[in-house]
Amino acid sequence: MRLEINCQNRLGITQDVLDILTEYDIDLRGIEIDETGKIFLDFLTIDFEHVQHSLPKILSIKGVLHYTS
Repeated sequence: MRLEINCQNRLGITQDVLDILTEYDIDLRGIEIDETGKIFLDFLTIDFEHVQHSLPKILSIKGVLHYTS
């Protein structure tokens, strides 16, 4: 699964996203950060329950605008 997070350019925003993933024990296969304000997260597999709980928290991060999968 690949998740694209559109956000403002703010110092620490990627760390905020990673903290939430760590909170839910979500393992990343890769991460890419685009200078246009996008964070791309690549997961091997992800449990739907973890997605259900983590995405609202990611959306509540200051500067996160929206996501697409």
